[in-house]
Amino acid sequence: MKEYKTDIQIAQECEMEHIRVIAQRAHVDEKYVEQYGNYKAKIDLSLLNDTDKKDGKLILVTAITPTSAGEGKTTTTIGLADGLRKIGKNVTIEPFAYIEGDVVIGDDCWIGPHAIIYNGARLGKGNKVHPGACIACLPQDLKFAGEQTTAVIGDYNDIRECVTISRGTASRGTTVVGDHNLLMAYVHVAHDDVVGSHCVIANRVSLAGEVEIGDWVVIGGHCALHQWIHVGDHAMIQGGALLTQDVPPYIIVSNGESRYAGINKVGLSRRGFTPEQIATIHDTCRILFQSDLSYLTGCDKAEQDIAESPERNYLIEFVRGSKRGVIKPYASRK
Repeated sequence: MKEYKTDIQIAQECEMEHIRVIAQRAHVDEKYVEQYGNYKAKIDLSLLNDTDKKDGKLILVTAITPTSAGEGKTTTTIGLADGLRKIGKNVTIEPFAYIEGDVVIGDDCWIGPHAIIYNGARLGKGNKVHPGACIACLPQDLKFAGEQTTAVIGDYNDIRECVTISRGTASRGTTVVGDHNLLMAYVHVAHDDVVGSHCVIANRVSLAGEVEIGDWVVIGGHCALHQWIHVGDHAMIQGGALLTQDVPPYIIVSNGESRYAGINKVGLSRRGFTPEQIATIHDTCRILFQSDLSYLTGCDKAEQDIAESPERNYLIEFVRGSKRGVIKPYASRK
């Protein structure tokens, strides 16, 4: 059974910093610091009149029973100071939320009741974490040996009820979720995954370990994605699909046999792609997925027949660079 250090042991192992370092970190000029040795000081009250900063919040810690680690008020005050230093401005933490110590929460976040933020979580600003969601939970990987890893969440994500996001393992060290994503209820993002930005991942989607999702991807409910697969930008996966191979950008994947089912024309139009860009994507995909050519031969032909463009190049490079192979072509192709 793992043994944990006592508070006294942890305190004794810490290396104290000079009080001047603490003052600099708090943006207090040395002229206001009245030192009592190297580790204690009083602050001149004239600082309150000289500063142009707005008043902060006052937290009174009173009438707490002493503990084996020292006076209760002192212990609690230190704990609050350490915790609040890692929580941004205008953050709301609802009752019964649980937040461990090695956590950073950015400005304007909302942490719902019964949400759990474990050690290693790094949340940007403006995120909403709904009841029952778990961030930076331990990886469901038998190779995980307790290494210090993280789960990095970007800005303005909506993480709905009972979503689980595991932290990384020694393989990559971190799990990453970008910005402006909607992760609906019961989504699972496994260890070392990378989810881009502006994605919509519907209810009960399960991402296995080390999956990479591009930007503007839409994944329908109840999909399951095999470990290590890549999904390109602007792809749309119909609900219930079981994916074991890579999904190129811009396309729709059917939920029956997980085949190519056309390009995501509506999504591309909504995101500002011009008719000319969409036509290029369509022509390139027709060669890749609706001809009798192998994928690699299709890439060569697309280079010959389609004028060079970022969209054409992205499709060809994605198919050529796939390590797990690409999903099946159009259903009419035998």
